[in-house]
Amino acid sequence: MNGSRTSFQAGWLNIEQELVLLLTATINIKGMPKAYPNVPDQRQEDYYNSLKYYINFHPRIKKILFVENSGWPLDRLQETTQENPHNKQIEFISLDANDFPRNFGKGYGETLLIEQGILKSALVKESSYIAKITGRIYLLNMTDILERVKSPFECLCDFKWPIWQQLQNKQKVLPNLPCKIN
Repeated sequence: MNGSRTSFQAGWLNIEQELVLLLTATINIKGMPKAYPNVPDQRQEDYYNSLKYYINFHPRIKKILFVENSGWPLDRLQETTQENPHNKQIEFISLDANDFPRNFGKGYGETLLIEQGILKSALVKESSYIAKITGRIYLLNMTDILERVKSPFECLCDFKWPIWQQLQNKQKVLPNLPCKIN
């Protein structure tokens, strides 16, 4: 496809209507090993700046769900909605779901956060697709990626090259994997 699409076209993902961007967050890591930075106020500001970025610089993404799992007050993050030039729907969900055994790891907490956030979200209920990204990450070409997605689909993943190569090698050895890798 040449250039970017500025509106919905049949057969392609309708970003404005079908998609909610899920930003996940843990502001107070409560002693989780290998989670950096580990200062809650610094993490909060990182999430604040990232959320402002998605509100201001991806006009086609109209629905944002921000889910935080340490029970941290979200007042500071809600200030990001004071300037909303693209009139986005923004939902905040605060969970207290970060008190699991630390040896379970960050991935366990992330999975709990995603599951509980999706179950509680009004925006998810009115959307067909969820694009999930860690809330402190800036994906500069997110809209460009989404504009190239044909619909319908069940799952899209962006893998870094070494992981992609490992998956391709596994499929050669284990051809019955439940996904197709091209």
